[in-house]
Amino acid sequence: MSPDFSPKTIDILAKRAAFYCSNPNCKVATVAPNSNSNKTVIIGEAAHIYGARPNSARFKHQMTDHARSEITNGVWLCRNCHKKVDRDETKYPPETLFKWREQHETSIENQLGKAPLLSNDHLSDSTFSILKGYPPIIKRIIIDKPVGWEFRLTAEFMRHFNTPYFRQLDDLRSGLYTRTT
Repeated sequence: MSPDFSPKTIDILAKRAAFYCSNPNCKVATVAPNSNSNKTVIIGEAAHIYGARPNSARFKHQMTDHARSEITNGVWLCRNCHKKVDRDETKYPPETLFKWREQHETSIENQLGKAPLLSNDHLSDSTFSILKGYPPIIKRIIIDKPVGWEFRLTAEFMRHFNTPYFRQLDDLRSGLYTRTT
């Protein structure tokens, strides 16, 4: 038997982590839509807590290949965290990775059926208090930061501030204003 995770095990690990990196200092989303509606972009990986092969990080000789390929030996991480964890096994011992997985899955379980929080935890409601009275699209652009977000944000602010003037211009074109005699 191979020490690699089966596709089913990978799928279950990803779903148990809700497709978010289990590193508590990262927690990035690891799946997103693709421009092709039949595909997704996945940057998450099922990482072995105890290495799969000799000379890999945290390899344990006493384990069988079957035990190495079990879901109990896995944690869902983004590609960056997976690389960091495998490159520095002293900083990331098995105990740390088991703890990450347990805490992350508990957190996901506690969120089940509840409305999602803002994707950026560092952006609190007080951060957006200065945006009260502005269209909600402005707050969403700041949170999501899509490609070219600075330009889009500027355009939305300009649209918001210039709406009364555009309305007056439309009224003038429609003949709703008369000249004083």
